[in-house]
Amino acid sequence: MIAGSLSIPLWITACVAAFDSLLEGTVGVETAEYGAWRYTPDRCFSGERLQFFGVDLVEGEPELGRITRIVEDPVEGISVSINVPDEDLALVFTGEGCERFDVSLWRENSRVNEIWNISGFADIQCDGQGVRLNVDASFENCH
Repeated sequence: MIAGSLSIPLWITACVAAFDSLLEGTVGVETAEYGAWRYTPDRCFSGERLQFFGVDLVEGEPELGRITRIVEDPVEGISVSINVPDEDLALVFTGEGCERFDVSLWRENSRVNEIWNISGFADIQCDGQGVRLNVDASFENCH
């Protein structure tokens, strides 16, 4: 029998901790046609995996459809799409007609497997045409 201790160098621990995603906030939607839902995203992913600049904010398993996608297009600007639960569609918001549409995305100075980590925030309040949207979220190191 060999006795000993396992020690992980501090620099390895620091590297792993440096890439944890940090995510806070909620997404709330009320619609005349599809009802209301609210969720708290618990994971985020860089859009670079799917060839767009932005993030996916997800609660639970992606198959459940609780996904908010924030995209910044160089021509079209920022759009936010919210999947409608149990439907094969998403509601898309571009800021038009919104009381508040304060969204910002930026690349972190780190990449993992050639994918840039993305950080940012979304503070959105839209109310009109039978739909009310409230997003209050901040996110860091989405990979």
